[in-house]
Amino acid sequence: MKELAGLVLGVLLVIHPVVGNGPGPDTQHSYSVTELDLTNDETVERLYKVPSVPYGTGSQIDLVRDARNETLTRPKSTLELEVINLLDVRYLADDFHDHYYRIHASITDSTFQLRAARVSAETVAKDVAVRPAETNPVIRTVLDGQQTVSKHVNATVVRQDDQYILVQPVETQRVPDPFALVKITGYALGSVCIIGALVSLFHRNEATAK
Repeated sequence: MKELAGLVLGVLLVIHPVVGNGPGPDTQHSYSVTELDLTNDETVERLYKVPSVPYGTGSQIDLVRDARNETLTRPKSTLELEVINLLDVRYLADDFHDHYYRIHASITDSTFQLRAARVSAETVAKDVAVRPAETNPVIRTVLDGQQTVSKHVNATVVRQDDQYILVQPVETQRVPDPFALVKITGYALGSVCIIGALVSLFHRNEATAK
């Protein structure tokens, strides 16, 4: 039936992936690719860009340094929120003292417990790094040379042979949609097909009723 075919064609034109996300500006994310020099002990490397290696704040660093030699305990109620946040941290970057710390934090019976150990940048990188085949497809795309993509992912350390590479988002831009004309045309044709099919079906039903 021609009306049904027109209706199906119209719906397909409107929901087609090239058309269906709207003709507005696209969001593009740019990434940088940096080989990490883990032999440099003078400054903390940029590993704190990785979510699992946050940059330590003043109150966090003070407690972590106190917890290097023995388990530190404090009533949970006396601590700031940023200290409680150490529960979700594997490593902490101390940029002021050029150190990294491995963190073990827990709460038992309303008592906060913290143990910390100073570790090298290489230790941190080895632990948080992933192989290219195991990482997000966006990261693999960036490593292949396409450094501007439409999806955002967190900073990631990638291990290639004996190298550690930091891939991180550096800029987000809104750019004109290159398929805007195609999308608008698709919407227009799809709408015409749907309206035409519905009108034709209405007249057919009226004729049948008579």
